[in-house]
Amino acid sequence: MKPLAYIGHSFHQKTGSTQFFIELLREVYEVDIFWCDSWRTNKYIDLEKIGLAGYDKILFFQVLYPPEMLKKDQDKCIILPMYDGAKKKERDRFWLRYKPFKFINFSWVIHSRLSRLGVDSLYIQYFPAGACVTVN
Repeated sequence: MKPLAYIGHSFHQKTGSTQFFIELLREVYEVDIFWCDSWRTNKYIDLEKIGLAGYDKILFFQVLYPPEMLKKDQDKCIILPMYDGAKKKERDRFWLRYKPFKFINFSWVIHSRLSRLGVDSLYIQYFPAGACVTVN
């Protein structure tokens, strides 16, 4: 299996809300998890210390690093912003800085904005097994 660095919002350690996604990734990748506390400390994980060169992909789940910090590995980076963390980033100028990166979005609003700006974005919806979806 190919190695993947998963850099996630540390609050998800407590809630377990992204565990389903990690398990899906483990079906295809050997996943190393790094929890980022930037939402609390304003400090990002030092990516140089992790040694990202050894990873096939680097996935940032609800952690939006400044694009300048990711330039060296931009071809490996996949960013999954969440609406509650990205909705304040309404200016196109902010998102255009991420044009060289790939995004996966669970939010149609963010996906639409990025697509309109020419940023590579894949919109997906995930429903756990047994989930009930009601359409009115």
